[in-house]
Amino acid sequence: MNVLHRLIQRWMWLSIPFTVVISGCSLIGLTLGAMSDARQPKEMIIPGWKVDSLKVGTMIEVLCKDSITLRGKYNGVEPMPLGQYAQAYAKAQARLPEGIHLPNLADTLTMTFVSPNLQAPKRVLSGKLSGFEVGFIQFTATENGRFKVSSERLEELMRLRDESGTDLTGEIVRNLIAEGKMPVRSALLLLDEGRRKQVAINQVEQVHQFAGKKNGALTGLLVGAVIDATLVFIAVNEVNDSMKHPDWDEH
Repeated sequence: MNVLHRLIQRWMWLSIPFTVVISGCSLIGLTLGAMSDARQPKEMIIPGWKVDSLKVGTMIEVLCKDSITLRGKYNGVEPMPLGQYAQAYAKAQARLPEGIHLPNLADTLTMTFVSPNLQAPKRVLSGKLSGFEVGFIQFTATENGRFKVSSERLEELMRLRDESGTDLTGEIVRNLIAEGKMPVRSALLLLDEGRRKQVAINQVEQVHQFAGKKNGALTGLLVGAVIDATLVFIAVNEVNDSMKHPDWDEH
C-alpha cells in the first residue's frame, strides 16, 4: 500500500503543471488583451474634411491653414454658437483682399443657382444670410407667413447679390471656404486640460491622430498569470493535505 501511496502522490505532483495548462488563464488573458490592443487607434494623418471619422477621445494634433498647431482630445464636431460665428465672420470680412466684399450676416440676398430643369437653367432664390457650411449656404426665407431655414449646395451657386447691389460669384465663395479664409459654422472640438477649443472645419489643414496605448496584451498576460499561480497554490495545498491526512488504510 505504501507503493500505491507514493504512486498517487507522484501523480498528484505531476498533475499540477497540467492544471495550469488546462486552465490557460495566461493565454486567455494574453489573447483578450491583444484583441483590445487591436482596437486602439492607429497613428495616421488625415485631411481636415475627414475629421468626423475620428473616434471621440482620441489624442490628436491639429494643423490649421494659418500654420497654428493645436493639440488635445478629439471631442466631436458641432455648430459654433451664433455669436462666436458672427465674430469670426466679421474678422474674415476685414481680412479679405481688396475688391472682395462678403455680404453681412442677416443681409437679404438674391441668389442664382444652376437648375436641373433644362427648360429653366437657372433658379433664383431670396433670403436672409444665416451663414456658410462646407458645401452649403444657409439662409432664412418666408414661406406661408413663416420663417424657414434653407440650405442650398454651393457647387450649384452661380452668383449672389446683397442689399447694396454687390455681386459675388459662386466660385469666389467656394474658393474662400476651401482656403479657410471664410469660416463655416461646423467646428472641430478639442479638449485640452479640461478646456474646450473650437476650430472651424474648413480652417483645418490636416489632423495627426496619435496611436492609442497598447498595453492590453501585457496586462492580460499578467492577470492571467496571477490566476494561474493561484490555481497552482491551491493544487499544491491539496497535495500537501492529502499527504498529511491519507484517507486509505496503510495496513
